[in-house]
Amino acid sequence: MIPTKTCNRCGQEKPITDFHNSSRTKDGKNYYCKECENARNRQYKGTINKKNWKLKHRFKITYQDYLDLLKIQNYKCLICGCDYTAYKEEFNREFCIDHNHETGEIRGLLCMACNRGIGLLQDNPAIMRKAADYLEERGNY
Repeated sequence: MIPTKTCNRCGQEKPITDFHNSSRTKDGKNYYCKECENARNRQYKGTINKKNWKLKHRFKITYQDYLDLLKIQNYKCLICGCDYTAYKEEFNREFCIDHNHETGEIRGLLCMACNRGIGLLQDNPAIMRKAADYLEERGNY
C-alpha cells in the first residue's frame, strides 16, 4: 500500500508521490500537493513579469531598480564602458548584475564578457592586476 499525506492547501489525502520532496519537513515531502503548489506558483508568477520575478528572487530588486542602476551608470558597462543599447541590440540580452557572492551586495551592471572575466579570475583584484601586467608585458598594449 502506498503511503498517503494530506495537503495543507486543498485538504485532500493523496499518495505521497503527489508531493514534491522537501528538506524542510520531517517526512521529506512538501506541505502542499504538486497540483496546489503548481497552481500557487502559476498565480504568483502571473502577477509580475518574468524579469521582475527573477530579479526579485535572485537579487531582491525589481526591474525598475535595475533600470535605475542603468541610468546611474549612464547606460554603460562599469568595466569596459560598452553601451547598453548597442549591447542589447547585438546580443539580445540585458547587462549582468555583478554582485558580491559572500554578501549578496550588488556592485553594478556589467556586460557578459566583463562579468565572466572577473568571475573566471575569482573576483580577486590581485589576480586581475597580474593578468593586466601580463598583457602589458607580453600583449599588444
